[in-house]
Amino acid sequence: MSLSKAQVNIFGTSPNDIDSAEDRFKFSRKLESLQIAQPLWKKSDNIEDAKQFCAKIGYPCLIRPSYVLSGAAMNVAHNEDDLAAFLKQATVVAKEHPVVVSKFISEAKEIDVDAVAKDGEVLVMAVSEHVENAGIHSGDATLVTPPQDLNQVTLDRIMDITYRIASAFNDNELKVIECNLRVSRSFPFVSKTLDFDFVALATRAMMAVDNPAIGTSLKKHALLRGKGRVGVKAPQFSFSRLAGADVMLGVEMASTGEVGCFGSNRQEAYLKALLSTGFIVPKKNIFLSIGGYHAKSEMLRSVQILQKLGFELYGSKGTADYFQSNNIDVKAVDWPFEEGSTDEKTAAGTRSVSEFFENKEFHLVINLPIRGSGAYRVSAFRTHGYKTRRMAIDNGIPLITDIKCAKLFIEEDWYSCTRAALAGGVTQILAMPNTNPPLIDLESYQMTEKLAAKQAVVDYALYVGATPKNARIAADMAGMVAGLKLFLNQTFSTLQMDSMSDWIKHFESFPTSRPIVCHAERQTLAAVLCVAQMTGRAGKRAISILLVRPRLATAADRSALWDNLEYIDCFATDHAPHTWSEKTESEKVPPGFPGVEYLLPLMLTAVSQGKLTMRCGSFRHQ
Repeated sequence: MSLSKAQVNIFGTSPNDIDSAEDRFKFSRKLESLQIAQPLWKKSDNIEDAKQFCAKIGYPCLIRPSYVLSGAAMNVAHNEDDLAAFLKQATVVAKEHPVVVSKFISEAKEIDVDAVAKDGEVLVMAVSEHVENAGIHSGDATLVTPPQDLNQVTLDRIMDITYRIASAFNDNELKVIECNLRVSRSFPFVSKTLDFDFVALATRAMMAVDNPAIGTSLKKHALLRGKGRVGVKAPQFSFSRLAGADVMLGVEMASTGEVGCFGSNRQEAYLKALLSTGFIVPKKNIFLSIGGYHAKSEMLRSVQILQKLGFELYGSKGTADYFQSNNIDVKAVDWPFEEGSTDEKTAAGTRSVSEFFENKEFHLVINLPIRGSGAYRVSAFRTHGYKTRRMAIDNGIPLITDIKCAKLFIEEDWYSCTRAALAGGVTQILAMPNTNPPLIDLESYQMTEKLAAKQAVVDYALYVGATPKNARIAADMAGMVAGLKLFLNQTFSTLQMDSMSDWIKHFESFPTSRPIVCHAERQTLAAVLCVAQMTGRAGKRAISILLVRPRLATAADRSALWDNLEYIDCFATDHAPHTWSEKTESEKVPPGFPGVEYLLPLMLTAVSQGKLTMRCGSFRHQ
């Protein structure tokens, strides 16, 4: 601004527009004038006004000074003491510029938009989604472009907001938090991933101010969906060289570098990016320290996948108890450092976790504090969680502290799933709808179908999942799907249906020409058979009861099956293996057959033993 006031010609965006974006107060007022949604906010004139505002909207709240880089002095306050301390720090850093206090929206998805505009008209834009929840500085966040989880409605709204902001500066519910009228650190990343030079276009747009001929040659470019590859930007940290530093991330930047990698899908690109930062893929033993019920519940499916992949899982008593109660074998170790844990000791003879660390027997530590990344920066040297994270770093053990990153690292994709099927001799699979996101409507169907078409190595069909509110939608999709799936009991899914009235809606709406498949146990089995009879869905030519017995068959059971092979129509399997102890010792035996990848080797073994032949006529005709 000083240069501009001194009549110095400025190349590019005008200083006045830069000030209108960098000044938090002016930018928030600008968004209000454009009627663009943003988190509730207030300019901090004094501490008492700020306290009253935060008490009214509720904590946590974000303290945001103006004209700072790398999130300097930005903090999330959870109470009045936090607020007073952080406001004092922000006013020192911001000095003459305004400090704004706004509502911090927990567990929100953060989106970055890079755009080049001239005279208020957007020429090109790129959208990157954060893997972590909002609250992690973009320099520390893991970014994915083109976005993989945003639907077209959301993208259209992002485009609308971007166009309106560009015009104002002459250059699922969305809320704008800031705008930087300068090249961001993600410009090179999106340029490489989308194979388009954003910087060159921006330079030409600036030169066009004094050269109209250049302006007439500028054209709009549509790049939101990319060019057939996915890019992931992962941060590089130096915590191992910073003695005592906590590994938790927040709104102030902590990374010292970043890497960008490409892949045919998000999982491949993310793994490449992690490896490029020096991350070592675990070989066998993984330690889990997960604070809070919500985080444990969200990690349930991911931990099940780790077990399926054959990892030895260890955890603190609270973490181990939770997953053991959900039929996942997690061995408890003496671990006094889980946040929210008690001093209760595990069974006699259990090894101390310090032994595992000292001998480097853990190959990965997943530590998820009760207050997750971004929303709260843990106080170093004071919490048990801090000790957990430092022990991992100081012993050179890979560490993950963000729940979204942990889930993405573990996540199974269509390629790995269908490759397992192919290894088992299976050339077609029917995919359950309890995916991420769940397949419950046309939009999620199209997203799942797109991923499957790109990655699957065998034929496939998709089930649509039933919810209390999608009976009509599911019925309209009947011609596209293998059938309708109802989860009537807890099976590592978010689609559990508890109300019989909701079941009836689906049974009455879904075409009788298409199958309805139900996961039902004990009382729900009787209830759903009653619903089938009431709605006329009961099959007259079907066997009376088709039952999957969860527990493992004994030697006598298996012998009886082989002796009566002539009465067996087919062999069935799925992709949900469990451990021996789960299938034999647990009170609540989990459903699921042995892994699909073992089907062919087992059957060929039976052929070599003379129990089966290579003919499969029974499977084809009955």
